[in-house]
Amino acid sequence: MMITNKAKGYITAALSTATLANVYIFSKAALDETNIYQFGFYWFGFAIIWNIIYSFFTGHFKTVKHPTKFQYLNFLGIGIIEVIATTAIFIGIKIIPNPSIPAFIRNIEPVLIVFLAILFLNEKHSKLQIAGIILTIFGTFVISYNKDTTLQSLFIPGVQYIIFSSLFYSLRTVWSKKVIRHFSALSLNLNKIGFLFVLAFIFMLISKSSFVISQKAFLNILIGSVIGPFLTSFLQFLSLKYIDASRSTLVQSLTGFITVILAYFYFGTFPYLYQIIGGAVTIIGLVFVIDAKYIYHNYASKKAK
Repeated sequence: MMITNKAKGYITAALSTATLANVYIFSKAALDETNIYQFGFYWFGFAIIWNIIYSFFTGHFKTVKHPTKFQYLNFLGIGIIEVIATTAIFIGIKIIPNPSIPAFIRNIEPVLIVFLAILFLNEKHSKLQIAGIILTIFGTFVISYNKDTTLQSLFIPGVQYIIFSSLFYSLRTVWSKKVIRHFSALSLNLNKIGFLFVLAFIFMLISKSSFVISQKAFLNILIGSVIGPFLTSFLQFLSLKYIDASRSTLVQSLTGFITVILAYFYFGTFPYLYQIIGGAVTIIGLVFVIDAKYIYHNYASKKAK
């Protein structure tokens, strides 16, 4: 039985969702014992090694042609956006105690993609999409709410970094989807981790951070670097070759629930019930945002019958 491209897209998106959940776990464990520069140096350093090994074993390097000016400019632009987005999200993960919270908050990313499409691509929006946007934003607000709060600290510390990161990741997703046919998933992934590794190394030297880290942190980074910047990023870019960016992101919105289970077993932490409800609301909102046209046509056809 032949697997269709659509099926390949959903399979790779589902696999990236499972691996992404583990990224939150292992990165949180490592960041608890390292600063952001040490973490980035080892995390993305190892990721480069895994990607190069994969390239040699698959013969990818043999098919690589000299990049064109167009490709260089896109590598640069996407690389800069990746640096901003990835740095912000890891700062947020380091600050927020429970790693499942950042995973849930990132469900706002498809909403930002819709906003970008409306603003820059003049795409029309339906009432269902507006309802979905409102639900997703409300769900994100619920997740981010600090129950032990004052007016000065309405949201959990670190939430702003995740939202800021989601904005830049949405820019990355739209841009990557637009030019993905000109690149391999592996080349985009190597571009991303190369930028991040160089930046982390530079700041390691500037901040005079130690290159010596604990054995536990090293092990968490070693495992996480295989799962995260290698498998997850590669699978995310690969899924964009087969399905729309919005569809891929919708599948990945389930990351929060998987992270909840993993965080309980790894850290013994569990989000508040209202935060889980908020996460569920964001997913319902995302279904409306992404599948608004399908829901409308399905409803209209049933009504006509």
